[in-house]
Amino acid sequence: MTIEQQIAALTTATTDLLDVVNVKKAVLEDAVERAEGFASITEENSEKTAADRIAVEEALSTANGEIIRIQTGLATSAAQVAADAADTATSTVEIVTEKSNIATLAAADAELARDAAQLSAGVYPSTAAGITATTVGEYFSVPSNDPKVYLTLYRHDFGSIPLKIQDYPSVAGVKYSIAGTIYVAAHGSNSNDGRSPQTAVRHIERALELAELSGEPTLIEWSPENPVITQGHLDVPDNCVIKAAHRTVFLRPAAGYEERNVFRMGSGCFLEGVMFEGWRLDSLENPSEGFAVSFRPGAMITRVPYAHKIAVRSIPTWGVVAPPLDRKNGNPLVPRGGGVVLADGAVCSPYSIFPNIMTWGATPVTPNGIGYCAKNGGLINAVNAVSMWAHKHFMALSGGQIILSACSTQFGDYSMHSRGYRNIIVPESAPTQLTKYPLAAQSVMNSRAAIIENMWQALVSNNYTVGWDETDEFHTRNDANLLLQCLAWTLESANQQPMQDFAKGLFDTVGNPVFSNDKLNAFIFSFNHIRSLVNVLPGFDQQTQAITNALFAALSSTVATPKLRKEASRITAIGHTWTAVMSGVALTKIPPAANSTSISDSILEEDEGVVIASGQDDQGNALFVGGLEISADTGELGGPPFDQAVRRVATRAAIARSF
Repeated sequence: MTIEQQIAALTTATTDLLDVVNVKKAVLEDAVERAEGFASITEENSEKTAADRIAVEEALSTANGEIIRIQTGLATSAAQVAADAADTATSTVEIVTEKSNIATLAAADAELARDAAQLSAGVYPSTAAGITATTVGEYFSVPSNDPKVYLTLYRHDFGSIPLKIQDYPSVAGVKYSIAGTIYVAAHGSNSNDGRSPQTAVRHIERALELAELSGEPTLIEWSPENPVITQGHLDVPDNCVIKAAHRTVFLRPAAGYEERNVFRMGSGCFLEGVMFEGWRLDSLENPSEGFAVSFRPGAMITRVPYAHKIAVRSIPTWGVVAPPLDRKNGNPLVPRGGGVVLADGAVCSPYSIFPNIMTWGATPVTPNGIGYCAKNGGLINAVNAVSMWAHKHFMALSGGQIILSACSTQFGDYSMHSRGYRNIIVPESAPTQLTKYPLAAQSVMNSRAAIIENMWQALVSNNYTVGWDETDEFHTRNDANLLLQCLAWTLESANQQPMQDFAKGLFDTVGNPVFSNDKLNAFIFSFNHIRSLVNVLPGFDQQTQAITNALFAALSSTVATPKLRKEASRITAIGHTWTAVMSGVALTKIPPAANSTSISDSILEEDEGVVIASGQDDQGNALFVGGLEISADTGELGGPPFDQAVRRVATRAAIARSF
């Protein structure tokens, strides 16, 4: 390439960069104009946004200076290229890199200006005031009561619903939003910010407080320590990860707090590498405390909490000789042990999508404890779980469910115990032939905001909302918005499953309404009012109205007179392995340890509970789904399926001989 061509290429590249910077300059100028216009709204808002406006003007001044510097650099660079081709190539790289950085900074400044303009516009004292002053799709901000948050930005959504977009931190909150990692170490201090290994906090409780304050996904890095004494009931905020290396943190209960769940997890939480010692269950029949991991009370679970490579160890109280055992009565001479996971669907929010906890390599070594327990519609997915010494290794109660993948039970008493059931709602089905009505469906979607507002005003004027607060209004509007969406889907697809799923969503995991009984009449009124408004929309003819009436009648019937069915507790374990089946919760001088009974004897199904299991023990005996067994010693087949088949054959043979 000739010197002239190099000069031309440099000129073109730099001119392009100038164009980019000029665009960013225009954005900044526009942002300044908007910020100045908004600054006059109120004196308070003017004071709050003055700093932002000054910052934007300074950024604009910087951009103008950069343009002049670029223009000067262009001439200088061109002359340098003409003088020395090699130096020109080097200068080209440096200038392009520098101007690229300038463009990036200008883009960031433009985003800053945009945010400042948004925040200074439409600041209202409450979400209700913001909704009143805006229309669907417009943004508004509300001052926050949280000292770490300056303003919260909302969008006016369909149905007069304030949809939260994001929080803008105050000065006090900035230091907690810069980095997403908090460090915990024995050398730390709770007066530290926890944002580096050198400024670690001392206790996990303080780290969880800081994670909650940040309001952002947080990683807590926990340095090795033994022991760590805690009272348990450690509530983990949503999307928080707690990480210790290879079980190097030993967590033990303070005196008097042994019967407590330790980490109570929220949505999207993750726990790794912690060892739990000395915790104790409150019951071996229906436990609710004493587990390493459980749900945080009231948590809305939309992402499954996960426990990875943790262990729970109950320290034996005996020496060379173990006490006598009595498995049928819970081994009264052996203290109760702890447990790894309790998934209780009645503890988390009834609006949870997944009342589920998942584990991988989470090991209970708990003499006379319970490894895993799911109840009240809670679900546990356990992968590679090796449970040792437990009185009941895996336990499902009151409609809980456990799914085991590549898991094992060793020593202890009962391998799997499934007992009882829960009641779940059976939504009414509209007794009508459905046909697709896409135009009517679109009409419903287009009219949602007006219908929801009309419904709310009707509830108010008819005195259904006396004593209600903003939360009640929010849920009522939100439910109505979801109901109209489900109706539109049903009309569009000719499938009433969305309407039935909406009805099921009004009940919790054990069949109880999620609303108080005093609001039942308000629900029925709102359903009927929405139905009457929908039936006069464009696209609704006589047949569409009949379908809509039938769908809403089925919904009202489900809510007013709910029908329930039993859902059994269930444990599913395919490819399971058993070692030293029912050999006891306290042994000494082992190995060797041998089976005390058969695999099937270690499985309890009570009060309609169900266990579906297959696998084999360390002696080679095999169990198949349905209860068919093969003895490793004799090769004989046994179990209910085989016995029933033999009886059928024998019956047919006996009948044949009688002729």
